[in-house]
Parts: sequence; C-alpha cells; structure tokens
Amino acid sequence: MNLSVAIVVLTAVVCTSAEIPHETVYVLGCLEKTKVEAEAELQLDGEEVVYAEFQSGQEVWTLPEFLGPFSSSTVRNFYKNAVKGRRLCRDALALWIFEEKSPPEVKDAPESTIYPRAEEELGVENTLICFANHFYPPPVKVNWTKNGLEVTEGTSLSRYYPNEDGTFHQFSSLSFTPQEGDVYGCTVEHTALEDPKTRFWDGYFGHFEMRCWFSSEDPRDIEYLLQVYGNKKLMGQYNSTTEKCTVYTQWMKNFTETACKGRAFLADRREEMKKYCSSNVPVVYGYLLDKAVEPYIRLRPVEPFSTRHPAMLVCSAYDFYPKPIRVTWLRDGQEVTSNVTSTEELVNGDWTYQIHSHLEYTPTPGERIPCMVEHFSLTEPKLHDWDPSLPGPERNKMVIGACGLLLGVVFIAAGLIYYRKKSTGEETPPAAAYSMSKQPNTFQVQI
Repeated sequence: MNLSVAIVVLTAVVCTSAEIPHETVYVLGCLEKTKVEAEAELQLDGEEVVYAEFQSGQEVWTLPEFLGPFSSSTVRNFYKNAVKGRRLCRDALALWIFEEKSPPEVKDAPESTIYPRAEEELGVENTLICFANHFYPPPVKVNWTKNGLEVTEGTSLSRYYPNEDGTFHQFSSLSFTPQEGDVYGCTVEHTALEDPKTRFWDGYFGHFEMRCWFSSEDPRDIEYLLQVYGNKKLMGQYNSTTEKCTVYTQWMKNFTETACKGRAFLADRREEMKKYCSSNVPVVYGYLLDKAVEPYIRLRPVEPFSTRHPAMLVCSAYDFYPKPIRVTWLRDGQEVTSNVTSTEELVNGDWTYQIHSHLEYTPTPGERIPCMVEHFSLTEPKLHDWDPSLPGPERNKMVIGACGLLLGVVFIAAGLIYYRKKSTGEETPPAAAYSMSKQPNTFQVQI
C-alpha cells in the first residue's frame, strides 16, 4: 500500500529585546489510505505548545509551568482551525499525487543519539532519551530493551517536528532506575534504513510551509512566505513582499498562472498573513520576553578520549531555557581553544536542554581550571572551578558507562557514526566504556 502525506508548517521567527531569536511553527500533516490520524500541533522554539487530539475532539496543551499561559486568537481556535486544515490538506495531497504521477521517493536515514535526562546515580530514578534527527519522511519507530528484553513500560514517543532543512526530528524517552550491570538499548526504525524489518513506511510525502518572519512588533516588519514541497523539492512559493508566485515545476506553473493573479488568491494570502502573523506578533513578544530557566552546572573528571593527555574534565549544564548557551574553559585567565570537545544543545523533551563540554589536559600542581557558562538567565557569566583537592569518590563519580554522552555524541544512521564538534578539527573515537549491539540501528549503554 502506498502512503502519502502532506504537512502544513507555519513558522514565525522572532527576536526579543535581548536579541535571542525565537520561532513558532504550526504543523499540520495528513496521510492517504491509512488509518493513522492527521497531526496538528503548535511549536515554540522547537518545543510543543499544543496539539490537536482528533480522536477525542479536543486540543491538548503541553506547556511547562515556568512559561505560564499562552493565548492568541489562533491558539484559542486551534482545534477548530486544525479540523478545517485537515480537509484542505487532504485535498491538496490528492492533487499533488495526481499531478506528480508517482515521482521517485526521497528518503533520509535518521541520525540518533541516546543520553540521560540528568546526571546518573545508582538507585536514583532517571530518564533515558533517544533522539532521532534529520530523517525523511516521518515518522520513526523506537524500541527499548533492558538486558536484551523488550521494554514498553515507562516509554513514550513524541510527535515528529520539522527541521529547517526539510527533514524531521522525533524523540522517545524511557524512565529507568540505574543499577550496576544493566544494559539498555534503543533501536530506531525507519524506511530509509537497510534492515528489512524497519520498512513499516513506504510512500510519498509532501508538505506546505507557511512562514512568518519579523524582527519587531511593528506589523509592517512582517514577511509572509507560502511554500509547496514534494519529496523535499520546492515546487512553488508565494511571497507577501512582492505578492507574486514563483514556480519550479510545469504542473505548478499551469496551475498558478491564473490562480496567483486572481483577486481571491491575493485576498486569501493577505488574510492568512493577518491571521497567522500580524495578530500574533504582540502576543509572541509579550510571551517570550524574560522567560528563562537558569542552568544547573556540574564539573567532574572522566576518562580521556585519547592518550595525548592524562586527564579530562567535563562541564555539564542541565535544565536550562532558552536553548542558546555558551560553555568555555579558562586557563591562566585565557579561553582554551584546543583539546576542547562539545556536544550540541540536547533536548530533554520538556522545553529544557543540556550541554556537555570536555577538556583534555595535563594537570599542573595547585592549578584550578574554571568552566565558564553564559546564558540568557544569568546576569553575568558563571564560573565553576575544578578543585582537585576534593575526596576521590566525589571527583570520580562515573556516569552510566558515560552513556555515549560524556564521551561524545553517538549517532545512528544505517550504522553507528561517531561525531563530535572539536575545536582542533580532529575526530577521536570514544573510549570503550559502553557496549554496542551488532544491529546497525541499535545503540546500547551498560551501567
């Protein structure tokens, strides 16, 4: 059975007075010839605000408590608009399938990472996160195992979210209590992976993107862009600045030659711009200003990646919001730019993030090595010194066999690919502090 899907994305990029960019995304997806229900959700900075539960006929809010209530005319009518959009989405999908005449499919395999929600302690409840990124088409399926046995209790799977490059991301979580010797596995299944058992999706995918860009609360500063994609290929777009359409395929050209020039078409686009952009700019600005959560900082030693240096420190920032953050190392008052490795900001699934920076070094007697953290929630940079005089157990508390996180981020994409951002431009394989399964799309961590 061929499956087809269309997705509508409304994106609004915002800058607060602190010059931190923000983004709201309205996502509407629909599938053909499948029992899977349509999907509609509103995101803020990549995090879900509200989604439509079509089976129960209501909207479900997923905002964290620290953000408080969010209200606008669009959001108040979210479910009603989602039902209307679902019908339009299916009509547009049918037209796209007919006109494209079964084009070749485009598939991108997911890159996956597994990491803990918080610093691990034996016997203390925690969460493992399996983050699948840059895949196309959506969705993925995630399976968890403990000591080789499937685990379903305490697991969850998010909806899929769009990336700027046309791909998608999705994450799954597992509640667990670390015990010595346990092995946890995360298997990501997707149609682009080679393993035949992962081929649960086979069909076409198309989507629309309705974007709103603005850098101030002035409605005149808004630019609205409507784009039509098929298999990640841009087929046509409308721009509010020029009020013109640009098309890139013949069938779209034939369709838009008359439609784009009609008064009704322009009136509809102006109404969309007012409804989804102009009316929400003041609300978004007021909602985003001064919303921040201060990071919790943890500085500790881990085993070095290589033998070039006898010691390594990791500086971890947990539970911060918003996403932008800067973590640096200082020696003799100067920023260290070599032998430094960092993860990207990792999602926790509850609007907060974590990041981990590693420093390989040769210890000097009496030296204190500060880690400096800069974030929107802090009035000034926060310094944390590594004090080698602490007791051994405090200085050497290990973390879930490093969980692939403290030793760098491990990605899975039809095979395990190791990736780290390194200031020297070099790549060093991680130490063997965890076990990997032989399955190409499975990653395991051993406690």
